[in-house]
Amino acid sequence: MYQPAAMEASNVLGIISMVLGIISVVTFGAFLLPQLGAIVCGHISLSREKTRRGFAISGLIMGYICLGLGILMVIGLIAVANVGSTYGW
Repeated sequence: MYQPAAMEASNVLGIISMVLGIISVVTFGAFLLPQLGAIVCGHISLSREKTRRGFAISGLIMGYICLGLGILMVIGLIAVANVGSTYGW
């Protein structure tokens, strides 16, 4: 007799975290929402899943790196604007 294989539950939040991380890398961290979404979904996925954690970890790594780069970009723009206004550029 044929018995269907048991359906494995997919790690949806981990996949969403990875996709949002990829979107944040493609946009060079210019938008804040994909990074925050990747970080939040990644942490929720890691707390729920005990196995199959690769998608969530990759989304977290990309989200945190792009969030850091976005913050550095804003700090750099503020510094350039401050120097430009000081010297009358």
